[in-house]
Amino acid sequence: MIDRADRGRTLVSWQPTRELTLLDLTSNFPVLNGAAASMMMDDKAHTQVWAKAIYEQVGTKIDGLWHLSSITSEPMVTLFSRVEVQPAFNTYPDSRAALADAAADVAVYLAALKLNYDVL
Repeated sequence: MIDRADRGRTLVSWQPTRELTLLDLTSNFPVLNGAAASMMMDDKAHTQVWAKAIYEQVGTKIDGLWHLSSITSEPMVTLFSRVEVQPAFNTYPDSRAALADAAADVAVYLAALKLNYDVL
């Protein structure tokens, strides 16, 4: 369910201002490092442990992780703090709209259609 009436819910987007260096977890990296590709779909507590371990090893050399969403199985990015140390985004978002605003209509309804969610 997407509740557009819930106050404070906002749709925000940024475009990177430089090329991001991401570790591709959709590759054979997990298997080569003692895990399985399914680690991306594990319980959040486990995936956060993996992300923290990766960050501790290479977090100063990469901007984040390229992995699959446990909700949609589609690619997504998890960013590390390197994007703040070596800025990769503008201070202000490229676009912003409250979910209740008409400016968010298309994005909300496309997401609801794709995920088979109801919209309030």
